[in-house]
Amino acid sequence: MKQQILFTCQDIEHEGEEIQGFCLNLRCQDSRSQFCLQCGVDPKKHSSCKKDLKGFAQIQNFVTKFNQTILELTTQLNLSFEKVKKKNEEFQKQLEKIKIQLVKISQCLSSQDYQQMKDNLSVIKELYQYLNNQNEIMKQNQIGSQLINIKKMIQTLDLDKVEQQPQIIQLDNQSTLQIIIIKLVKMAIGQ
Repeated sequence: MKQQILFTCQDIEHEGEEIQGFCLNLRCQDSRSQFCLQCGVDPKKHSSCKKDLKGFAQIQNFVTKFNQTILELTTQLNLSFEKVKKKNEEFQKQLEKIKIQLVKISQCLSSQDYQQMKDNLSVIKELYQYLNNQNEIMKQNQIGSQLINIKKMIQTLDLDKVEQQPQIIQLDNQSTLQIIIIKLVKMAIGQ
């Protein structure tokens, strides 16, 4: 059987009283976060955070719930990573295909094979539009759309920049992680 260590109140007026739990308010102004029964009813103690006085059993429940939340986030993150990994592989294939087309076009230019150039003119036009940021036209061409999607995914995965965004900095770490997961999933499924 485990030996239970009793915590006693450090308040002189409540000396010897068993500690019931802790105040979980981060902004608690009281000098001690632990509380006994008398601290809990004392109007001078934890006056602005009575609702945050939680017993050991409640704290254990919070820990259990938070552990479950961590497990769920881990599962979601793993699933999101797999989707992003799959999307990354698709994007790699698209980029490789474009590179092959560029090599062929370059060879056509070198060999002055103008018929082949004419056959690949639509690809050259799409690349030209992409490089010149003709956004409206770019959305209508396949290569431009692929490259825009790839850029969006890269920007989404650039966690250093995401953490620097003011709106995200104001949120707690769990919310930030959820936002990143949502962005990654949306990119992975193409939304």
